[in-house]
Amino acid sequence: MIQKQYETDEAEELLRTIQRIGEDPDYQSAKTRVLEIYAECWEEETLQRIAAMAREALPDAVLVGMTNYVHYWTKGEEMKQGKVYSANLLLFERSEVKVLRYNIPEDEEEVVGRVFNMDLMEIPDLKAVQLFVGGAYTVMDDLLRLASKGIEEVPLFGAKAAVNMERRIFGKIFDAEGLLGQTEMLALAFSGEDLFARASYNLGWTPIGKEMTITRTSSEYLVDRIDDVPATEIYRKYLGLSPEQIIVLNTSEFPILLNHGGWTVGRTGAQWRKNGEIEFSAPVYEGEKFRFSYGNPNEIFRETYGDSREIEYECMEGLFVVACGNRQLFRGKDEDCEIDFYRSVCPNMVLAHGNDEILMLNGAGGELNSALITLSFREGEPKRADRVKWDGKKACPTEREE
Repeated sequence: MIQKQYETDEAEELLRTIQRIGEDPDYQSAKTRVLEIYAECWEEETLQRIAAMAREALPDAVLVGMTNYVHYWTKGEEMKQGKVYSANLLLFERSEVKVLRYNIPEDEEEVVGRVFNMDLMEIPDLKAVQLFVGGAYTVMDDLLRLASKGIEEVPLFGAKAAVNMERRIFGKIFDAEGLLGQTEMLALAFSGEDLFARASYNLGWTPIGKEMTITRTSSEYLVDRIDDVPATEIYRKYLGLSPEQIIVLNTSEFPILLNHGGWTVGRTGAQWRKNGEIEFSAPVYEGEKFRFSYGNPNEIFRETYGDSREIEYECMEGLFVVACGNRQLFRGKDEDCEIDFYRSVCPNMVLAHGNDEILMLNGAGGELNSALITLSFREGEPKRADRVKWDGKKACPTEREE
């Protein structure tokens, strides 16, 4: 297996790159070819042109793409992580990839989950599924739980497409036929007898303070009351934030932590509403208990550093990293250090920042916030004989005295 990465800030350069990919001898000799496009681009015409070019230049490749965050603000400073356009090429020698496409109408997530599960159960030697979800408010938890039934060891991994809050543009996903709708989802099912896939979930936030209960919600994304008082009052009392200050830039350092299927998962208050409600970008449910949390850089970095060493030990040949934008807001330029752990292992890795991270594995997970998740691949046995497993004792390179 081979992974190759092409990056640029210009759409025209991306189009020229796509035209040249087919000339690559590695591309020509591969059994299965997958091209994934990640773009901080909100113009539908440009995304349609990218899809059309890939369809014309690489008719024998699987194409998927989504909108992606590159620019972000932290501590009053605009920062940029990566290029505006990223094209990632996966070339498999023996494995196969099947594309599945679903429409997810509101309140029919469970129906789609069961159909999805039946489709996945028919694929022999299924090792991993990568998801691209268009709708910011498509509730994925029940869908993922039902889709994974009977194949719990197979990671369902991916992201919701990034949204443009300033221009009020929802995220977009596309394939070789063009843009998909807001209620649609693309899934890539990776299979192969000697294909090895590894997924990981990294959070790193530390719970603090009293446990509280979500006592009333208007939807899966809108919390009305916490401990029977308006949700905004809880943020005022414990974080010192007035309703107008409840925005991601201010709340990202203190996500709430809940238990979802055995995993501790984070949720960040995204914005307030006039009646005291708080909107979250990932589902929360009435009756759930939570605590606020804080980020200790040493704990966060040690977790992801250990994960990257495990990927190195397993000699993985392809890597996808999906990191929540909250981690960027919290750590600023230090975020590059964390990503560099992984890039030192797989230089041609994908780095994606969507609206939510998605990982369902062994009955746990679902939609995630504040997390960094990975999916890595290898065909065949590890190709290095001198592997050394990280023992967890050696300090990670960025560890600081507290």
